[in-house]
Amino acid sequence: MAWHGLWEAVINWDRRTMLEIAATCRTPFLDRLMPHITDLGLGHVQALAMLAVAAVLACRSGSDGRGWRRPTRAALGAQFRWLGPMLLATLLAGIIAPAAKVALSVVSPRMRPVWFYTLQHRQGRHLETRLGGVPGRRPLRANGFPSGHTATSFAVGAVAVLVSGRRRLARTTGAALVAASLIGFSRVYMADHWPLDVLGGAVVGLLCGLAAMAVARRGDPFADLRQPPAEAVAA
Repeated sequence: MAWHGLWEAVINWDRRTMLEIAATCRTPFLDRLMPHITDLGLGHVQALAMLAVAAVLACRSGSDGRGWRRPTRAALGAQFRWLGPMLLATLLAGIIAPAAKVALSVVSPRMRPVWFYTLQHRQGRHLETRLGGVPGRRPLRANGFPSGHTATSFAVGAVAVLVSGRRRLARTTGAALVAASLIGFSRVYMADHWPLDVLGGAVVGLLCGLAAMAVARRGDPFADLRQPPAEAVAA
């Protein structure tokens, strides 16, 4: 009974938070902005962005900052040190999150917000609740837990933090958390996910990031953070 009461409290929080965001945050400006932010959580978009950044950095490696040069093998290898685990983390999250959705849909189906309330209205319940998606975007139907966009975003963010090194740790952590959180928030704003779906996706993403770094650093995902800052080595 205690577990049943706890789960009911969690679900009530989930639905209440969803409706509060829909009631207080919806604006025409965000209706136009959030679809673009949410698309940044697509795995193939993230992979293409990583490859583009790695190519740019490799081409500019060794230049004076104003010119370009053909990337050397060493320059490409230096970029792969962070690109490899990032791509692996994105791949893991992109596989695990959909697989979890399919598995959980068999055990306990979890409808997306818009369709949940549509079905409730057909059954004569929650008739006072009106929840719609963003204009121009069709609400998703498939099981929504965990959020795949959020999973890949937090997977990329986790690797970004773990490869940042001590000197850039605080700045990288802040940027990674803000970016991943914005993508997660966009999924709730667009009524494609409940807040609990996003939290679940964040957990999956963080674990995938740690796993990818463990593979890349031979079992020690925090190896880069243990390296002293470059200025300390020089001293």
